[in-house]
Amino acid sequence: MLHFRAYLRDPEARIARNARRDIERELAELERSVGTLELAVAPDDATVTIDGDRPEARDGRTFLLPAGNHAIVVAAPGRLSASRSVEIVAGATASVTVRLEAEAPPPEPAPPASLPTPAPPLETLAPPPAASRPPVEDRAQTPPSGPAPWLRWGALGLATATGAAAGVLGSLALDANSRFDEAASRIERGGVDGAEADELRRRAVDDADRANAYALWTDVMLGVTAAAATATVILFVATPRAEVEAGARVDVCRLAGGAAVRVTGTF
Repeated sequence: MLHFRAYLRDPEARIARNARRDIERELAELERSVGTLELAVAPDDATVTIDGDRPEARDGRTFLLPAGNHAIVVAAPGRLSASRSVEIVAGATASVTVRLEAEAPPPEPAPPASLPTPAPPLETLAPPPAASRPPVEDRAQTPPSGPAPWLRWGALGLATATGAAAGVLGSLALDANSRFDEAASRIERGGVDGAEADELRRRAVDDADRANAYALWTDVMLGVTAAAATATVILFVATPRAEVEAGARVDVCRLAGGAAVRVTGTF
């Protein structure tokens, strides 16, 4: 495009009027699809490449480039090269300034390391006689082969606690059921009416609900007791007898007067 403009401005060029008009029309169409890049670089002798090529500048550092993104690389001897990315808009001018920094000087060589002065020879001394020590008994213990003790006693404690809870809940269920039977019997025998009969029916319904709830929880506790007791038996069976005897001790003694017996144990 620059060459065509220079050709049209050359007074010695003999161009027919029709040909000149066609060339100017083509140049106008081309200029509508390109933009201008004004590039300022330092130092002045730096080389510029755009998209990997060295384009021809129109005026110093002014370039005509197609619309779109372009990669600019500026380099100079003794300087760090720099790269920029610029977007060219058709019919517009973009300005970019690039200043190259000087390269760091090479590091100075390190001075030669001095050799250490040899130390004087040491007098050889005989080592002191080793003191006799009694032989150390090998006290390595064989790790337990059975389940952990707390599992056994925990399962036993759970079975005991849930069994006791089942007994208490069962007693409460029987008591509530007994009160329900008594209220139902009085209603069936007759002799009560009005507010007293309504009160008996309400109490009977409440006692029936309590009896059912206590019975349900009793069944749950019995199930947990059975599971815990089964686990206790399995854990004790899986534990070597020596570990059980070493980890548990039960003492039974009779109190003065023979009225009671005291049982103590360590686990």
